Amino acid sequence: MSLSHPPEENQLPYDAELELEQEHLQDTKTKIETAIDITLGRIKPSEDFTDVTVNTMFHEEAEHLTRSKDYPYFARIMFQEHGQKFEESAYIGRFGLFDRASYTPIIIDWRAPIANLYYEDQFKDVEIDTGGKQPLHFDVHKKRQFEIKNGRVEAIYDSTGTVNTNHLLMERLQEKSDIRLKDIVETIQADQNRVIRAESHRAMIVQGVAGSGKTTIALHRLSFLAYQQKNKSSHQPFLVIAPNRFMIDYISEVLPHLGVDGVVQTTWEDLLLSQLPTKVKLKNMQQKNQRFLENSHLLTTEEYQVEIVSSRLRTSLAMQLFLDKYMDHYVETYLPENDLVLDSKHKIPHATIHKQFHEDYQHYPIMRRREKIIQSMQRFAKESLASWETAWEKRSIRMSATEQLKKKAEMQAQYEKILAMYTAKLKIVDVVKLYKKLLENPRNIKWLMKESGIGQPSQVDAVIGYLENIHEDSVLEWEDVAAIFYLTVKFNGTKTTKYHHLIIDEAQDLAPFQISVLKEFVNQDAISVFGDLSQSIYAYRGVKSWEEYENGVFAASIQKFQLQKSYRSTMEIMDTANQVIRHLQLPREAVAEPVLRHGDVPVIQQIADELTMYLMISDWIEKLRKDGYQNIAIVEKNQALCAHVAKSLRARGISTDLITDRQPHYQGGLLVIPVYLAKGMEFDAVILVNPTAKKYNPAIETDVKLLYVAMTRALHHLMITGWEPFTPLFEKKHTTSQNM
Repeated sequence: MSLSHPPEENQLPYDAELELEQEHLQDTKTKIETAIDITLGRIKPSEDFTDVTVNTMFHEEAEHLTRSKDYPYFARIMFQEHGQKFEESAYIGRFGLFDRASYTPIIIDWRAPIANLYYEDQFKDVEIDTGGKQPLHFDVHKKRQFEIKNGRVEAIYDSTGTVNTNHLLMERLQEKSDIRLKDIVETIQADQNRVIRAESHRAMIVQGVAGSGKTTIALHRLSFLAYQQKNKSSHQPFLVIAPNRFMIDYISEVLPHLGVDGVVQTTWEDLLLSQLPTKVKLKNMQQKNQRFLENSHLLTTEEYQVEIVSSRLRTSLAMQLFLDKYMDHYVETYLPENDLVLDSKHKIPHATIHKQFHEDYQHYPIMRRREKIIQSMQRFAKESLASWETAWEKRSIRMSATEQLKKKAEMQAQYEKILAMYTAKLKIVDVVKLYKKLLENPRNIKWLMKESGIGQPSQVDAVIGYLENIHEDSVLEWEDVAAIFYLTVKFNGTKTTKYHHLIIDEAQDLAPFQISVLKEFVNQDAISVFGDLSQSIYAYRGVKSWEEYENGVFAASIQKFQLQKSYRSTMEIMDTANQVIRHLQLPREAVAEPVLRHGDVPVIQQIADELTMYLMISDWIEKLRKDGYQNIAIVEKNQALCAHVAKSLRARGISTDLITDRQPHYQGGLLVIPVYLAKGMEFDAVILVNPTAKKYNPAIETDVKLLYVAMTRALHHLMITGWEPFTPLFEKKHTTSQNM
C-alpha cells in the first residue's frame, strides 16, 4: 500500500511540524480543486438515460469534493502492516480522494476498512477486514488529529498506545450546541464505531444511554452502509424511522453532510398509513401522550389500567399470532366447496381451483390470488363458450344466423351468471371492518389476554367496551395501525419496494408487534434498532426490556450493543441525573457513564414564590446569553404548563418559542418545550421549572424517567428552580442493578 504523506517529521518541533502540515493541507486543497474541475469537465449534456445516470454520479462526486475542500481531512495515522518493513501513513477525511495518475490515495474515506485503525482503541495487532480471504494485521504507531479552521491547521493532537487522550473529542464536547444535529466523523469512539460497522443483514439492538449519541451513530451507520453499497450494480434506498416530524427536521442535515442523499425519513405511523388501501382517520396520538403524562398519578386506577391493557394487547406479539391463526383459518375456508359447473361438459373441479389458490398462487396475497382465480375462470368460460359454439354450429345447420346469435347470447349470459354467482362467494374484504369485528368478539379478547399475559380476566368486558367506544365513526387509534397494516399485507400486499436497511430511533417507544411489521420493508432482518430503556416514558406503549424484541420479532440471531458512555452532558450534570434514575430498578447498561468533562454543578434552588422564580430565570437567561449560549430550553412537564411559562416570560419582555407537537421545524434560540418533545434533543442549557413531587413522583416510573430525560438534555448548564417543595428524586438513592 502506498499512501500520500509529507516527509516524516516525527522528531520535529511542534511549530515546524505545524508548518509542514499547513503546506500539505494547501497541496491537498489544490488537488481537490483540480479534481473538481476534471469531474465537472466530464459532464456532457445529454438526454440518454445512461449519460444522465453518469452525469448524476459526476455531480455528486463534485459536490462531495466541494464540501470537503476547506476541511479535507481531520486525522492522520502512522501504521505498519505485519510482515512489511516500512511504516506507512494515511489521512482520514469525510470523503476519499485518489491521485488519478498513480491511483494512490490522497485521503481515505472515514468509512473505508483501513480507517478502522483510527477509530479502534487498540494500537497493537489491529485486525482489519479488507474483503480479502484473510484479514490483515497492523500495528498503529501514532494517531494524529488536526484542528482545521478557515483553511489553516490551527492545532495538532497526538495519541499513542500509552497516551490515548482524544483531544479533538474534548474540544468538540466543549462547543456550544447547534440548531441541527451534526456529524461526528472526527470523534467517533471505538464502541460507537463497532455499532456503525456491524453486519448489515442481521438485526441489531443498541441500548444507548442519554447522551451516548444514539441518533448520530444511527445516521453514521446508514452512511457507512451506503458507502458499502456504492459500487454495486443495483442500489436500494434506505429508510429512517424517527419519533416525530419535529425530530426529522432536527436531524435533516446530517446525512447530506455525510454525502448520503435520497434517504426516506418518516415516522412509524406515516410510513404504515401510506400503505393502506383506504385513508384511515386516527385519533390524535399526541393528545393521548399528553394525557398519560399529565395524569401519571392516575395510572393505577381502573380506567387507565383498562386503557393500558387495551393498548398493549393491540401492539403485542400475541396480536400478531392471533392474526396469523385467523388468516390460516380464513385462507383454508375461503374457497367454496363446490365445482364451477358451466354446463354438463364444461366445469372446473374444486380440486383444481383449490390447487391454484393454495399452491400455484400461494406466494401472492389473498386478494391477488382471488384476482388470478377469477381471471383463470374467465378464460375457461371464454374457451368453453367457443367450444360450445363450435359444437352447436355443427348441430344447428338449419337455424338462421339470427337464431344462432340469439342462442349464443343466451349461453354466454348463462355462463356469466354462473360465473358471477361463483365469484360472489370469493369475498372482497374491508380490512378495517374485519379488524373491528374481530375485536368485538369477547372470545378473541380473552384469548389475547391469556396468550400475552396482559390484563386480568375481570377486565375483558371493560376492554371490549373501551375498544367499541374508540372505534366509533371509523376512527382508529395509533395502536390499531400495526394490525390494520398487517392484515392489509396479508390481503393486498404492500405498495413499496424493499429498502436496503432500516434505522429505527427511539425504539423503546415501539412495541414488539410494531417493530415486527416493519420487516415487510426490508430483506431478511436488515433493521437497526436504537433506544434507551431509561427514556421509555409512556405507560401504554413501548417495551420494558429488549428481550421483548429478541423473543419472536427477529428470525435470526441478534447483534446486541451497549453504549454506556454519555458524551453530551458534563460529569456534574450526569451525576445529578443518575441520582434520579437510580430510584428505579433498571439494568446496569441503562445507567450512563459520563466522560471526563467537567463543568458547573447544576443549580437546584427553591425560592419563595412564582414571581421571584421568573425574575431568577430572566437573570439566568441574560447571563447565559452573555456567555455565548444561545440554544436554551425551559422545560416543563406538559403542554399546558409550558404555555403558562411562555406567557409569563413574555409578560416580562422575554421572547420565547413555545414548542408544540404541531411544530414541524426547530429554529433554536430560547424555547419552552414539554419533556416528551425534548427527548432526543440537546441544548446548551436547560432550565427545569418547578419540579414538585406531584409532577415527578418517585413511586411512578414514568415520572422518574421524565425527570431524567429533562435533565439529560443539557450540554453545559442545568438550572432547576421553583417555589414549591421539590420532588425527593433529587435525593441520592442506590439500587441493586440487574442485567440487560
